[in-house]
Amino acid sequence: MSIKPKYNNKYQAYVPIMTGCNNFCSYCVVPYARGREISRRTEEIISEIKDLAKNGCKHVMLLGQNVNSYKGENGINFSKLLKKINAIPGKFWISFISSHPKDFDDELIETIAKCKKVCEWVHLPVQAGSDEIIRKMNRHYTQKQYLAKIAKIRKAFKRYKPDAIYSLSSDIIVGFPGETRKQFLESAKVMEKVKYDMVFFGQFSPRPGTAAWKMKDSVSRKEKARRENFLNEILAKTALTNNRKYIGKTVEVLVEKHDGRNYFGKTRTMKNVKIITSRKNLVGKIIKAKIEKASAWNLEGRYGNF
Repeated sequence: MSIKPKYNNKYQAYVPIMTGCNNFCSYCVVPYARGREISRRTEEIISEIKDLAKNGCKHVMLLGQNVNSYKGENGINFSKLLKKINAIPGKFWISFISSHPKDFDDELIETIAKCKKVCEWVHLPVQAGSDEIIRKMNRHYTQKQYLAKIAKIRKAFKRYKPDAIYSLSSDIIVGFPGETRKQFLESAKVMEKVKYDMVFFGQFSPRPGTAAWKMKDSVSRKEKARRENFLNEILAKTALTNNRKYIGKTVEVLVEKHDGRNYFGKTRTMKNVKIITSRKNLVGKIIKAKIEKASAWNLEGRYGNF
């Protein structure tokens, strides 16, 4: 199977490593729309990324419905694939999306923390905090198991990259069929414990052909919106607290655009940064910026030779 990568520009590339999904989460159409998991050949992925690196690519994002279930030839799993990509010569970042908690094992956690090119950002969708709702979603883990993986991620970064700031993000669905107020508050509990940098919220909407399509959509639109707003308030507080840690720090930023006055880019932790500088021709370069200001969703820094 050959999947062509998507290049928006010469310095960023979205590289699919697999397609399809075998998990059959009860709300998701992917297994029906895209079929079962098929992994791209390891040699093909490595060859593509070597070419990208030679041509000046600065950020390679690996894509898949569940990247950590990747299965290449000769027993190459996702962890081993990351190590192979990390060994490719050149200065570039590696990130990936999306992952499933049930496949996020100790080997992968250690690999992420050890590999210098792999960004200090983990997106690990929890989808819900209630064990009963997680079960109805057919997700195959519990809240306790999910939080244990988060603890291992934190421990690994502390051990292998003790001076680095890292970020955690997630997906959460509100208003899944039958979700009670008490069950919803378990999602809030997870958010307060993990202290995410970013969460992508979705109000449940039934998809034809899925198991959840047959469930009664019992939570009103108004209540779904209220629950999403409640969680977003928690997120705004933790995101601001996390972003304030950057003030005074000098961080790498991949410059993505210039609006005529200022440059904008992202850190290795996928933070949006406004860069103050009079320098020209910085788009597509990895620079260092000293962070001076922080809000919940953005950072502001000054470019210089730090």
